[in-house]
Amino acid sequence: MRTAQRTLALLMAVAVGGFITQQFTASSALANAAESGGSIATCAVPQLVNELMASDRFAPPREEFTQQLREEIEPLMEAGQALINELQGMTPEDEGAQEKVRQMQELREQVGRMEQQAAARLGKFTAKQIAECFELARSSAGAVADDLGYDYVISTVGEDEELNTESVETVLRQMLARPVLYAPEDADITDDVRDDLNLE
Repeated sequence: MRTAQRTLALLMAVAVGGFITQQFTASSALANAAESGGSIATCAVPQLVNELMASDRFAPPREEFTQQLREEIEPLMEAGQALINELQGMTPEDEGAQEKVRQMQELREQVGRMEQQAAARLGKFTAKQIAECFELARSSAGAVADDLGYDYVISTVGEDEELNTESVETVLRQMLARPVLYAPEDADITDDVRDDLNLE
């Protein structure tokens, strides 16, 4: 079996395993609700998290942090550009040319390290925001469900979200985010939660 085929087979195995686990969890919730006479609501939590991340509460701080990271690297970029400008008017035989080439190489390595660190810091910052957004959506869904008389809320995605057919990883992730394949329309409390979160 070729490497690509093995990778695809592994991805599918992981996806199917995760899918079965999520389906089992959702089915267990349904079974528990049925036994206890409880009612179940659905909520497009991933969609609400995306909307929160794009909201005025979360997007500007992330953009500000991104700009701060850029500004930390900017002086090195400017120094590199200055060296490039100097080197353009020199030949390898000119005095100091080799030293400037060495400085340029050091700057490139330093910028590369700083870009990696910046990406890691931005990733951590974004992950914290996503976790906060998820907690807001989860808490709101619980409160709304309680107000409307639901005993359970199962997270799913909006019906209008289409599967991405360009990427195996993306489409598998989207499939795994769909533990509910069918539910009555009036069981979807997404709009109520969106209102509770003051999202447009």
